[in-house]
Amino acid sequence: MKIEGIAFTNSQVERTASGIIKKVECEGDKALCYFAKKFDRVELKALKVPGKKLKSAFEKLPKEEKKALKAAGKNIEFFARKQMPGAWKAKKNGFTAGEILRPIETVGVYVPAGKFPLVSSVLMNCIPAKIAGVKRIIVCTPPKADKKILAACWLLGIKEVFLAGGAQAIAAMAFGTESIPKVCKIVGPGNAFVMEAKRQLYGKVDIDMPAGPSEVLVYSNKGKAGWITAELLAQAEHDESAKSVFLTISAKLAKKVRTETARKPNIKVKIVNSEKQAVDFINAMAPEHLVLFDGAGLLPRIRNAGSIFVGKYSAVAFGDYCSGSNHVLPTGGFAKARGGLSVRDFVKAIAVQEVAESGAKKLAEIGETIAEMEGLKEHKKSMELRRKV
Repeated sequence: MKIEGIAFTNSQVERTASGIIKKVECEGDKALCYFAKKFDRVELKALKVPGKKLKSAFEKLPKEEKKALKAAGKNIEFFARKQMPGAWKAKKNGFTAGEILRPIETVGVYVPAGKFPLVSSVLMNCIPAKIAGVKRIIVCTPPKADKKILAACWLLGIKEVFLAGGAQAIAAMAFGTESIPKVCKIVGPGNAFVMEAKRQLYGKVDIDMPAGPSEVLVYSNKGKAGWITAELLAQAEHDESAKSVFLTISAKLAKKVRTETARKPNIKVKIVNSEKQAVDFINAMAPEHLVLFDGAGLLPRIRNAGSIFVGKYSAVAFGDYCSGSNHVLPTGGFAKARGGLSVRDFVKAIAVQEVAESGAKKLAEIGETIAEMEGLKEHKKSMELRRKV
């Protein structure tokens, strides 16, 4: 099986997203209402969802759904608090250096409401931002807002929820409109147009990461074929572009899984000859989700994966919903360069240095030489002045 990066866009998607972005930048709310009517067949009187509607949506949730959302939220919060990095300071040779942490001021979360209401996306994107200390979190969701999504927003105390979907929602959060505030960072999943809009607007606004179709790689040599199949099917359920791969040394187990997944073209079975080959394959693919059914011994050798699930009881779906780890993960090989969304994505580490007179003299000896190497005379002079005090 050839390992390839996922092509996230094509020329038609690029052109469409670009046109939408330009219209929103120029026309603001008017453009959002236009696209709501064109794409969603909804005539909007206002973009902001009233607080009463958010509250009502939550109150109407069945008791067990409220309980599940609260429990999942607590686990995600626990995980996020453990991830929180710390400030530091150190003294050396007459100067003090360190880092202070500051949260991003404003974050926009996009929550799609297409085939499936991704209630869990509200939790996964908003909770780490809240734990990081982000003061203002807004949510954009398509005009035919799913009430379960609105309920999750109310549960988390998100009071600014706007009816805008697709690339137009991303543009609105990037530029700001009469109703929707401009944000510093945009996170959240979406279709190809949403992803393309995020790509085009990166630099104008920060984004979480490029995202392609869902991926899972399951490795097992003695697991139950039924359990393995269920894991593969769970990710294949997202859409036809999802990638599910079963990797094994066992030809017998491979045959069983092939038989059970024969009608699913996006599920592939790969036989390798050794653990080394398995590890090489995993690291080359860098899957979004990696399930080591009975291969915990491989863990020290795994370098590239978005999230790893060890043992037969560790279903990927637990991570998708409620174990606490984040389900916003790199796809298409991006796990070679970064991990999943975390509280760290919502804080900035700002370097701070304070140089004493004695330290200035020592540093100038180094810095002046390098400035001269680069031909930057004013840089050299700024250090020289402090050395000659």
